[in-house]
Amino acid sequence: MRTLYRFMEKKEKLLVLASIVLIILQVNLEVEIPEQIKVMSRLLQEQGSGSRALIISGVEMLFFAFSALAVSIAVGYIIARFGSILETRLRDAAFSKVMDYSLEEVSDIGSGSLISRCTSDVTLVGQFINQSYQHAVKAPFTVAVVLIKLIGADYRWILADVGAAMLISLLLYSVFSKILPKVPIL
Repeated sequence: MRTLYRFMEKKEKLLVLASIVLIILQVNLEVEIPEQIKVMSRLLQEQGSGSRALIISGVEMLFFAFSALAVSIAVGYIIARFGSILETRLRDAAFSKVMDYSLEEVSDIGSGSLISRCTSDVTLVGQFINQSYQHAVKAPFTVAVVLIKLIGADYRWILADVGAAMLISLLLYSVFSKILPKVPIL
């Protein structure tokens, strides 16, 4: 990621910051949906609670759901824009590096290999950003918001969530530590 960071300009850094802010908003909106379901369940169990209160709670839940969807679409657009800009810049850097090779070096490596490296490697980096960035950023914020919501709950819920979060983090670390050393660096 540090290698990719040096290819980013101010505009891309602002896109990343905007996407992080929107992802935090999306997580907060998504966490409110179960809260609304809990309110609706309580209203259904209470005697004398009218259908009006239930409808209002349902509309609030739909508002949170559609707002989270809209924010998710906005984040997807921002990430796609960021990925395409970065992919273009990486492709330009790879092309410039290849153009600096002498004819002897090009014939040693092979033009087909150079073309493949300049296109497929950069495309894979762009696809990785587009497909995994939102999830990689969203997961820790979701865990943090859920843990904050669980404060005051039974300690067993907190321990179970912390244990699950640590297990998932360990799994992700092991997968990335196996994969990332094999990714070529420009």
